[in-house]
Amino acid sequence: MDLGVIASLTTVASMLRLSKTRVFYAMTHDGLLPLIFAKIHSQTTTPWVSISIHGICCAIISDICSIDILDKSASISVSVTYIFAHIGVIALKFARILLSSISFSRIHQDPHNVSFSIRRRKLRSVPLVIVK
Repeated sequence: MDLGVIASLTTVASMLRLSKTRVFYAMTHDGLLPLIFAKIHSQTTTPWVSISIHGICCAIISDICSIDILDKSASISVSVTYIFAHIGVIALKFARILLSSISFSRIHQDPHNVSFSIRRRKLRSVPLVIVK
């Protein structure tokens, strides 16, 4: 087995455990998940129920699937996540433009405003999707 594959899968698994549990915690506060995911441990102040459930699910999936399947699914899921994040930014930008053209009042300025004007500026970066 290639050492690089194992190292990259370990990194992906660690980042998933760190990020997914916080996403579940935030989704619970938004009312999208049951309140059990928002339980905070008294000593460590971490969402321990969410971490436990996610860890059990990861252990079951890693026991069932082979390393090759996990490697390919991790690569695909990261690619899809980035693609949907960029599509979301573009959709929000166009929604803001449409809302500002409909409304006569000025829309609240977003502190994380992303400029998306290709006509007026030179294209500074081009997102690339590399398909194997």
